[in-house]
Formats: sequence, structure tokens, C-alpha cells
Amino acid sequence: MEAVGTWNKAVTGSLKRADAPLQPPPAQTELMREYGIPAIRALATPTTSAAGGPRVTVAAGAPGGSDDDGTDDDGLTAKGRAIKAKLIAKGFPEARATTFAKMSQKTKAGAFGKTAS
Repeated sequence: MEAVGTWNKAVTGSLKRADAPLQPPPAQTELMREYGIPAIRALATPTTSAAGGPRVTVAAGAPGGSDDDGTDDDGLTAKGRAIKAKLIAKGFPEARATTFAKMSQKTKAGAFGKTAS
């Protein structure tokens, strides 16, 4: 704890002694001036993707943590949950059963039994 405290004091002390501020003063471009937009730092953290935006919590619609698309938190549909339950009953580890069920829930019955003629 003492080492962390010493490090933090050294780092914050050097920041206080720095001649330049952490951010330069806001600058107003000609276009901003033309439209009457003030030069402020309102958006200090730019978002680069949808993941960088505000967080949204989706309430579960059905028992078991189901979302609007009919899947549970693991991404399994009702068919996938049934497959996973059977695999776990046969002794599969849960993580492997979940992965296998995700892949298997997309297949159609009889898709592998047909032969090419």
C-alpha cells in the first residue's frame, strides 16, 4: 500500500508541476463561429462505435433471462436449451454443451441423413 501511495503522489505531483494543462483550451473554428456554436469541451470522450455510447439495460421478457429474440443469456433458443440439457445429462461439461447446443440449434432435422445422388 505504501508503494502505491508513493507512486500516486509522484504521478499527481508531476501533473501539478506541468507547465501545459492536460487539454488545450477550446478552439472555435470558422464554421462553428458562422453557426454560432461556442467553443466548449462538452464532448470530452468521443464515441468511436455503438459500444462507446450510453449503456442500455434490456429487461428480460420471459422467465430464465430471455430477451426479445427468444434466446436466453447464453444465446440458446428453446431447441438449444433442450439440446444442452441432454448433453449435460450425458456428462458433457456445461461450457462445451452450451457451445455445441448453439451450433446444433441452427440445423434442420434430417439435414445430415440425405445422400447426394
